[in-house]
Amino acid sequence: MATFQWQVRFRFQEDLCFNLPLVKPVVPLSGELILTRNPTSGLIIKYLEVWDEGVAQVLSRAHL
Repeated sequence: MATFQWQVRFRFQEDLCFNLPLVKPVVPLSGELILTRNPTSGLIIKYLEVWDEGVAQVLSRAHL
C-alpha cells in the first residue's frame, strides 16, 4: 500500500530584520512555504521554505 502525503503551500513576502549591535539591516525576501501533512493524523511532518532567490542575492540587498 502506497503512502500518500498531502501538501499545503503558501506564498510569502517578508522583511528579515536583524538585531546587530551597531546596525539594524532589513532584507526583503519572498518565496514559498511547503507544509507536508500526514494523511492519517493530519499533522505536519515536513516544513520546507523555498526562497525565490539565493542567499547571496538576498543578503546583497540588505539596507540599514
